[in-house]
Amino acid sequence: MRSLSGCLLVATVALVWMASTAVGQTTVPMSFNGYYSAVSCAGPEGCVGAGLYGGTVNGVSVGPNNQVAGMVCDDYFDNITPGETWKANGVSAGSLTASNIGSLTLFGTKMGSAAIQDYTEIAYLISQMFFGNPTQGQQAAISEAIWYISSGGVSNSGALSSTEQGYLTAAVGAWANGQGINLGQYAGLYIYTPTPQAPGEAQEMWSTVPVPEGGTALGYLLLAGLCCFGAMFLRSRRQSGSISAA
Repeated sequence: MRSLSGCLLVATVALVWMASTAVGQTTVPMSFNGYYSAVSCAGPEGCVGAGLYGGTVNGVSVGPNNQVAGMVCDDYFDNITPGETWKANGVSAGSLTASNIGSLTLFGTKMGSAAIQDYTEIAYLISQMFFGNPTQGQQAAISEAIWYISSGGVSNSGALSSTEQGYLTAAVGAWANGQGINLGQYAGLYIYTPTPQAPGEAQEMWSTVPVPEGGTALGYLLLAGLCCFGAMFLRSRRQSGSISAA
Protein backbone atom coordinates (compact mmCIF):
# COMPACT_ATOMS: atom_id res chain seq x y z
CA MET A 1 0.00 0.00 0.00
CA ARG A 2 1.26 3.50 -0.83
CA SER A 3 2.09 5.50 2.28
CA LEU A 4 0.06 8.57 3.25
CA SER A 5 3.10 10.80 2.77
CA GLY A 6 3.65 9.36 -0.70
CA CYS A 7 0.04 10.02 -1.70
CA LEU A 8 0.26 13.54 -0.35
CA LEU A 9 3.46 14.15 -2.32
CA VAL A 10 1.80 13.03 -5.56
CA ALA A 11 -1.28 15.18 -4.83
CA THR A 12 0.90 18.16 -4.00
CA VAL A 13 2.86 17.94 -7.24
CA ALA A 14 -0.39 17.56 -9.23
CA LEU A 15 -1.97 20.56 -7.51
CA VAL A 16 1.07 22.77 -8.11
CA TRP A 17 1.17 21.81 -11.79
CA MET A 18 -2.57 22.33 -12.28
CA ALA A 19 -2.50 25.69 -10.51
CA SER A 20 0.42 26.94 -12.58
CA THR A 21 -1.32 26.03 -15.84
CA ALA A 22 -4.78 27.27 -14.83
CA VAL A 23 -3.97 30.72 -13.45
CA GLY A 24 -4.19 33.67 -15.79
CA GLN A 25 -6.13 32.72 -18.91
CA THR A 26 -9.66 31.85 -19.93
CA THR A 27 -10.88 30.58 -23.31
CA VAL A 28 -13.42 32.92 -24.93
CA PRO A 29 -15.25 32.98 -28.30
CA MET A 30 -14.28 35.67 -30.83
CA SER A 31 -15.70 36.86 -34.14
CA PHE A 32 -14.90 39.42 -36.85
CA ASN A 33 -17.71 41.18 -38.72
CA GLY A 34 -15.58 42.73 -41.47
CA TYR A 35 -15.33 46.26 -40.03
CA TYR A 36 -12.02 48.09 -39.61
CA SER A 37 -11.63 51.79 -38.92
CA ALA A 38 -8.50 52.47 -41.00
CA VAL A 39 -6.48 51.15 -43.92
CA SER A 40 -2.70 50.90 -44.14
CA CYS A 41 -0.87 50.43 -47.43
CA ALA A 42 2.64 50.66 -45.99
CA GLY A 43 3.53 46.99 -45.69
CA PRO A 44 4.71 44.39 -48.20
CA GLU A 45 1.21 42.88 -48.52
CA GLY A 46 -0.23 46.11 -49.86
CA CYS A 47 -3.36 47.69 -48.38
CA VAL A 48 -4.73 45.94 -45.28
CA GLY A 49 -7.32 46.69 -42.63
CA ALA A 50 -5.95 48.53 -39.60
CA GLY A 51 -7.04 50.44 -36.52
CA LEU A 52 -10.07 49.21 -34.61
CA TYR A 53 -11.82 46.04 -35.78
CA GLY A 54 -15.49 45.17 -35.25
CA GLY A 55 -16.90 41.89 -34.02
CA THR A 56 -17.48 40.17 -30.71
CA VAL A 57 -15.30 39.25 -27.76
CA ASN A 58 -16.81 36.68 -25.41
CA GLY A 59 -20.28 37.63 -26.66
CA VAL A 60 -19.72 41.38 -26.24
CA SER A 61 -20.13 43.40 -29.45
CA VAL A 62 -17.21 45.72 -30.15
CA GLY A 63 -16.85 48.38 -32.82
CA PRO A 64 -18.85 51.46 -33.91
CA ASN A 65 -21.89 52.37 -31.80
CA ASN A 66 -20.88 49.94 -29.06
CA GLN A 67 -19.57 50.66 -25.58
CA VAL A 68 -16.22 49.11 -26.54
CA ALA A 69 -14.72 50.86 -29.57
CA GLY A 70 -13.33 47.67 -31.10
CA MET A 71 -10.41 45.30 -30.95
CA VAL A 72 -6.87 45.85 -32.19
CA CYS A 73 -4.73 43.36 -34.06
CA ASP A 74 -1.05 43.00 -33.12
CA ASP A 75 -0.52 40.17 -35.63
CA TYR A 76 0.65 40.99 -39.16
CA PHE A 77 1.37 37.36 -40.11
CA ASP A 78 -2.14 35.90 -39.87
CA ASN A 79 -5.43 36.90 -41.50
CA ILE A 80 -9.11 36.89 -40.61
CA THR A 81 -12.12 37.21 -42.91
CA PRO A 82 -15.60 38.71 -42.39
CA GLY A 83 -17.85 36.29 -40.53
CA GLU A 84 -14.94 34.28 -39.12
CA THR A 85 -15.25 32.91 -35.59
CA TRP A 86 -12.56 31.35 -33.39
CA LYS A 87 -11.55 30.57 -29.83
CA ALA A 88 -8.93 32.56 -27.97
CA ASN A 89 -7.21 32.45 -24.60
CA GLY A 90 -7.84 35.81 -22.94
CA VAL A 91 -5.52 37.31 -20.35
CA SER A 92 -5.01 40.72 -18.77
CA ALA A 93 -1.83 42.41 -19.98
CA GLY A 94 -1.15 43.25 -16.35
CA SER A 95 -0.77 39.58 -15.45
CA LEU A 96 2.06 38.90 -17.90
CA THR A 97 5.49 38.18 -16.45
CA ALA A 98 8.80 36.96 -17.81
CA SER A 99 7.88 33.44 -16.70
CA ASN A 100 4.46 33.20 -18.39
CA ILE A 101 4.56 35.55 -21.37
CA GLY A 102 5.85 32.82 -23.67
CA SER A 103 2.90 30.53 -22.98
CA LEU A 104 0.16 33.18 -22.74
CA THR A 105 0.88 35.21 -25.90
CA LEU A 106 1.41 34.51 -29.58
CA PHE A 107 4.83 36.16 -29.93
CA GLY A 108 6.29 35.94 -26.43
CA THR A 109 8.43 32.89 -27.13
CA LYS A 110 9.74 34.25 -30.43
CA MET A 111 10.62 37.59 -28.81
CA GLY A 112 12.70 35.82 -26.15
CA SER A 113 14.25 38.03 -23.50
CA ALA A 114 12.78 41.13 -25.15
CA ALA A 115 9.18 39.90 -24.77
CA ILE A 116 8.26 41.96 -21.70
CA GLN A 117 9.66 45.15 -23.25
CA ASP A 118 8.04 44.46 -26.63
CA TYR A 119 4.61 43.67 -25.19
CA THR A 120 4.83 46.71 -22.90
CA GLU A 121 5.53 48.93 -25.90
CA ILE A 122 2.62 47.31 -27.76
CA ALA A 123 0.38 47.92 -24.73
CA TYR A 124 1.44 51.58 -24.78
CA LEU A 125 0.40 51.84 -28.45
CA ILE A 126 -2.85 49.93 -27.87
CA SER A 127 -3.66 52.43 -25.13
CA GLN A 128 -3.07 55.27 -27.60
CA MET A 129 -5.47 53.58 -30.03
CA PHE A 130 -8.26 53.29 -27.46
CA PHE A 131 -7.78 56.43 -25.39
CA GLY A 132 -5.77 58.88 -27.51
CA ASN A 133 -8.61 59.77 -29.92
CA PRO A 134 -6.44 59.23 -33.04
CA THR A 135 -7.58 60.10 -36.56
CA GLN A 136 -7.92 57.36 -39.18
CA GLY A 137 -4.46 58.13 -40.50
CA GLN A 138 -3.00 58.01 -37.01
CA GLN A 139 -4.78 54.71 -36.34
CA ALA A 140 -3.13 53.22 -39.43
CA ALA A 141 0.26 54.50 -38.25
CA ILE A 142 -0.27 53.06 -34.77
CA SER A 143 -1.18 49.69 -36.27
CA GLU A 144 1.98 49.70 -38.39
CA ALA A 145 4.10 50.57 -35.34
CA ILE A 146 2.50 47.68 -33.43
CA TRP A 147 3.09 45.26 -36.29
CA TYR A 148 6.68 46.48 -36.65
CA ILE A 149 7.32 45.46 -33.02
CA SER A 150 5.54 42.10 -33.09
CA SER A 151 7.06 41.09 -36.45
CA GLY A 152 10.59 42.23 -35.74
CA GLY A 153 10.43 44.81 -38.53
CA VAL A 154 9.01 42.46 -41.18
CA SER A 155 5.59 44.10 -41.48
CA ASN A 156 6.92 47.34 -42.89
CA SER A 157 9.94 46.03 -44.79
CA GLY A 158 12.09 48.00 -42.38
CA ALA A 159 10.88 51.37 -43.71
CA LEU A 160 8.58 53.30 -41.37
CA SER A 161 6.93 56.57 -42.36
CA SER A 162 7.70 59.57 -40.18
CA THR A 163 4.33 59.25 -38.41
CA GLU A 164 4.79 55.53 -37.80
CA GLN A 165 8.33 56.13 -36.59
CA GLY A 166 7.03 58.80 -34.25
CA TYR A 167 4.68 56.35 -32.53
CA LEU A 168 7.35 53.67 -32.37
CA THR A 169 9.87 56.14 -30.93
CA ALA A 170 7.33 57.26 -28.31
CA ALA A 171 6.68 53.65 -27.25
CA VAL A 172 10.36 52.75 -27.09
CA GLY A 173 11.15 55.99 -25.30
CA ALA A 174 8.43 55.49 -22.71
CA TRP A 175 10.03 52.16 -21.83
CA ALA A 176 13.68 53.20 -22.07
CA ASN A 177 13.67 56.71 -20.64
CA GLY A 178 12.41 55.88 -17.19
CA GLN A 179 8.83 57.07 -17.67
CA GLY A 180 7.70 54.15 -15.58
CA ILE A 181 5.53 52.26 -18.06
CA ASN A 182 5.13 48.58 -17.24
CA LEU A 183 2.59 45.90 -18.04
CA GLY A 184 1.10 46.20 -14.56
CA GLN A 185 -0.42 49.57 -15.42
CA TYR A 186 -2.21 48.06 -18.43
CA ALA A 187 -4.32 45.59 -16.46
CA GLY A 188 -7.43 47.02 -18.16
CA LEU A 189 -6.19 45.85 -21.56
CA TYR A 190 -6.76 42.22 -22.51
CA ILE A 191 -4.91 40.05 -25.01
CA TYR A 192 -6.81 37.30 -26.86
CA THR A 193 -4.47 34.69 -28.33
CA PRO A 194 -6.01 32.25 -30.83
CA THR A 195 -6.16 28.62 -29.77
CA PRO A 196 -4.99 26.22 -30.90
CA GLN A 197 -1.96 27.96 -32.37
CA ALA A 198 -1.56 26.41 -35.79
CA PRO A 199 -1.05 27.39 -39.44
CA GLY A 200 -3.99 29.45 -40.69
CA GLU A 201 -4.93 30.54 -37.17
CA ALA A 202 -6.80 33.76 -36.46
CA GLN A 203 -5.03 36.90 -35.27
CA GLU A 204 -3.99 37.85 -31.77
CA MET A 205 -6.20 40.73 -30.65
CA TRP A 206 -6.35 43.31 -27.85
CA SER A 207 -9.40 45.03 -26.38
CA THR A 208 -10.91 46.22 -23.11
CA VAL A 209 -13.48 43.43 -22.73
CA PRO A 210 -12.61 41.61 -19.48
CA VAL A 211 -12.34 37.84 -19.57
CA PRO A 212 -13.95 35.68 -16.87
CA GLU A 213 -11.60 34.92 -14.02
CA GLY A 214 -12.35 31.22 -14.10
CA GLY A 215 -8.75 30.27 -14.62
CA THR A 216 -7.57 32.45 -11.78
CA ALA A 217 -10.33 31.28 -9.46
CA LEU A 218 -9.50 27.68 -10.23
CA GLY A 219 -5.89 28.41 -9.43
CA TYR A 220 -6.88 29.80 -6.04
CA LEU A 221 -8.99 26.72 -5.30
CA LEU A 222 -6.15 24.42 -6.24
CA LEU A 223 -3.71 26.33 -4.08
CA ALA A 224 -6.21 26.19 -1.21
CA GLY A 225 -6.40 22.45 -1.71
CA LEU A 226 -2.62 22.30 -1.58
CA CYS A 227 -2.65 24.09 1.78
CA CYS A 228 -5.23 21.63 3.13
CA PHE A 229 -3.16 18.66 2.03
CA GLY A 230 -0.10 20.21 3.64
CA ALA A 231 -1.97 20.67 6.90
CA MET A 232 -3.17 17.06 6.78
CA PHE A 233 0.37 15.86 6.20
CA LEU A 234 1.79 17.82 9.13
CA ARG A 235 -0.99 16.59 11.38
CA SER A 236 -0.35 12.98 10.42
CA ARG A 237 3.37 13.42 11.15
CA ARG A 238 2.63 14.87 14.59
CA GLN A 239 0.24 12.03 15.40
CA SER A 240 2.71 9.43 14.20
CA GLY A 241 5.43 10.97 16.33
CA SER A 242 3.30 11.00 19.47
CA ILE A 243 2.33 7.32 19.05
CA SER A 244 5.91 6.12 18.61
CA ALA A 245 7.07 8.13 21.61
CA ALA A 246 4.40 6.72 23.96
